[in-house]
Amino acid sequence: MEPHISPTKQLLRWILRQFRDLDGYLSTFASKLFPTEYQIQGTCKKRGVCCHQIAIHLSKGFWRVPTLRKLSRNYYELVYNFSLVKEESDIQVQVFRCNYIQPDGQCGIYTRRPHICRNYPQARYFGRPTFLPGCGYSTVRTKDT
Repeated sequence: MEPHISPTKQLLRWILRQFRDLDGYLSTFASKLFPTEYQIQGTCKKRGVCCHQIAIHLSKGFWRVPTLRKLSRNYYELVYNFSLVKEESDIQVQVFRCNYIQPDGQCGIYTRRPHICRNYPQARYFGRPTFLPGCGYSTVRTKDT
């Protein structure tokens, strides 16, 4: 359940979610046009492992500015209803957990979940994707570099 937020924040959240969803659709479309070096195989074991450790990678330039890191944190907390768990400076990652995850590990908004969740895991354009232990996915190289 979401905490009560003011009508102004609700409006801001709604507007930002429209941009988030548009970005998700465009990213999905682009991934169909430009295949990656790795193909993901396997299936989700539906344990909610990925929902407790959502890694958001930030660029080095973005990471170096504390105000931008805070902006990123506020964005994911407001728009996605995530909570910051930790920051890993050596790899410029903010790690969140989803507040919609239920005690049984299932998603509380499964039919309305955002693209970041629907498309997980997604192969990256640069480097081999990594997975959390026990998630059920692995990769296979699809083309030579």
